[in-house]
Amino acid sequence: MVVRFPELDQPIDALRGRFALPRKPNGIAPHVTVIVPFLGRDELTEERELPAVRELCATVGAFDVTFARTARFPHVLYLAPEPVEPFIALTRALLERWPQLRLAGNREKPIVPHLTVTTARPPRVFHQVEQALRPVLPLRARAESAQLYHFDGRRWTEDTQLPFGPEAGG
Repeated sequence: MVVRFPELDQPIDALRGRFALPRKPNGIAPHVTVIVPFLGRDELTEERELPAVRELCATVGAFDVTFARTARFPHVLYLAPEPVEPFIALTRALLERWPQLRLAGNREKPIVPHLTVTTARPPRVFHQVEQALRPVLPLRARAESAQLYHFDGRRWTEDTQLPFGPEAGG
């Protein structure tokens, strides 16, 4: 499950083109991952768990997101979203509702919402990309839904849109 930001496709693609940063052929366009792995496709049906997933996502109010700074994991350069709380709350709610997901790779580790810009580049390339991003930051987007993707062994394909509820106070 991810939250896609289609309005960031152009600036991220332009950056990838400028620095010859690969877009994985099996990748998903700019997004913040909520949880992976999640329930299997056979479980995410209207007869089984999908209604509960829809209901849970509807409890999240749509929200604005600002990407004002870069950050790094050892082999990842990413944009840090603000606020992070709605992403973390959604991940925790999913883990609470489906505790078996903790056994599927979602063990107790920090939840760090992020939008990957590139991976596995030499430090100088990460630095150059960060320098190129500075003048265009902050990037702003709106989180109005989550998306469920299915991986077939080669590609990720979007299966389901999960709309968020109305904005808090709106």
